[in-house]
Amino acid sequence: MRCFEDTNIIHVDGSIDPARDIETINLELIFSDIEILDRRIAKIAKQARMDKTLAKELELVEAVKAHLEDGKMARTFEVPDDDDAQIWFKGYNLLTAKPTIYAANVAEDDLVDDGASNPHVAKVREMAKEEGAEVFVICAQIEQELFRTFRGGKRKNISMILGWHRADSTSWLQQVTVCLTDQFPYRRGG
Repeated sequence: MRCFEDTNIIHVDGSIDPARDIETINLELIFSDIEILDRRIAKIAKQARMDKTLAKELELVEAVKAHLEDGKMARTFEVPDDDDAQIWFKGYNLLTAKPTIYAANVAEDDLVDDGASNPHVAKVREMAKEEGAEVFVICAQIEQELFRTFRGGKRKNISMILGWHRADSTSWLQQVTVCLTDQFPYRRGG
């Protein structure tokens, strides 16, 4: 989310408002999820009259769709404590059911206090807290400049300079990786 002012970089909506941007993105994701559910309803509606299992699924799909139509994310939908419902819900693979991580893109000066003095970052953090989401403060401009400057073998050197090689490093990329790993555990083949 853009959380910095720069007259040289024009925002598509004419002003910086990360809350508005988050709401716009969330609405687009909700519309996409509603399309997925509409396709599922179209597929099972006729058969549900004759099949109790499909009738039960249709009831779930319609409840999730109503939840989304209220402007709520699928991850806030309370899936019934029923094995079938849990499996169906996961099987829809809805975008708004997935965890969210916000990257608050700030000006270089805002990195000093991790965006604490930036009102835009404060708003992103407030919205993220309501959603149970994570926020990482980054300065994409600095990262772009660093990686343009340090090419090839020099990239390893910049990782050392920035401390990304340390186990206690708090680079935003490492934080995101840890967060995703915690939320999406995986098993190694073997």
